[in-house]
Amino acid sequence: MTILLVLTGKNILNMEYKSLLIIGLVNQDNQILGDTLHFNGLRKYLSSKNKNNTYSISISNKNKNSKEDYFINHPQNKIFRFIYWNFSICFISFYLFCTKKIDLVYFRFSKNQILLPIILFLFNKKYAVEINGITENETKFQKFTKKWILHRSKFVFGAPGYMQHVIKVYNVENKKTHPVSLGYDFKNAILHDIDKVSNELNLPSENLYFIFIGNIQSYQGLSNIIHAIGENKELLPKDIRILIIGDGPEENSIKKLVSQYSLSHICDFIPRQSKGQLEKYLSLKSIGLSPFCENRGLKGSISGLKTFDYLSHKMPILTSVMDEKAFMIEKDEIGWVIDTFENQYIFDLILKAYEEYGTKSENLKAKYNFYRNEFTWERRFSKIFYVLNNSVNNEC
Repeated sequence: MTILLVLTGKNILNMEYKSLLIIGLVNQDNQILGDTLHFNGLRKYLSSKNKNNTYSISISNKNKNSKEDYFINHPQNKIFRFIYWNFSICFISFYLFCTKKIDLVYFRFSKNQILLPIILFLFNKKYAVEINGITENETKFQKFTKKWILHRSKFVFGAPGYMQHVIKVYNVENKKTHPVSLGYDFKNAILHDIDKVSNELNLPSENLYFIFIGNIQSYQGLSNIIHAIGENKELLPKDIRILIIGDGPEENSIKKLVSQYSLSHICDFIPRQSKGQLEKYLSLKSIGLSPFCENRGLKGSISGLKTFDYLSHKMPILTSVMDEKAFMIEKDEIGWVIDTFENQYIFDLILKAYEEYGTKSENLKAKYNFYRNEFTWERRFSKIFYVLNNSVNNEC
């Protein structure tokens, strides 16, 4: 996802500014996607702080441009899409720089807007950047480019692990970095009766379900779980089941792995579900899986929306040290953290999760109201708003 946020105006003490532009490479034709929800939530929050001119640019093949909202198409061809998005962002940015007196730009690193930093440099525009995807094995060109962009930035936002990384690897000033966690609307989570949804979904209520939701990609770490269980399947309790809900580029390879280990009788693949239907699955007697693998970025750097889906449905979580919330999960004793990526270790942790499910569930219930109030989108948005507003205020 790419977000470009532009602030103009000087009346900061009243928390108002004259013009705001948010650009996000998010699909407005699919309102349930996490990045789309984040973009629209941020736009709505910032619009509530600015009663005058708020503009947005995002992706849609269906919606038509309005006075405030502009849409670029989503071409099917990847090469053409790369070129089209890059030049569209630059063209619109150029137009706005010339007509709206832009003060500050906010965007996330993405190959689909690599020309944007050049435009910012040519126009000498101040900007803040959001980090979501730095890894330890970047090429020299990637490191050079990101170092140049980061050092020119006014602020850097991202998960705590990424903030540590940019300080250490890119020598970014500590005062520039601002750790921000994802938010979640706990109030919208619906908890169903276990027996009722078990009957409806034809899934026995006496089983303990290890549930994964979301995009099935290599960095999600599902292969580690399947390997661990497959190599020790004779020792697996008979009432454990695996539910993989979603789709993605690694779906077929995970299915082949399940077949290779003859685990089809305990592992079900379920297509992506609507929000209402997904909540029924998450209401089962279950443990949430967020077993991010070790070759995805840095420890504590992955902000997984699925982690909040699990928390909101009072599900203990089996995650890894890569998860931004790993420390909290371990400290609050509401789940288990993979810190050694070896099959036997992971299997032993699965058995431990099976044995401790009841205790962790009670711990999570006791902390639920705290999480409900602590991890909100408004907290995330207000921090971004406060930092950006103060940056303009300090320039006055």
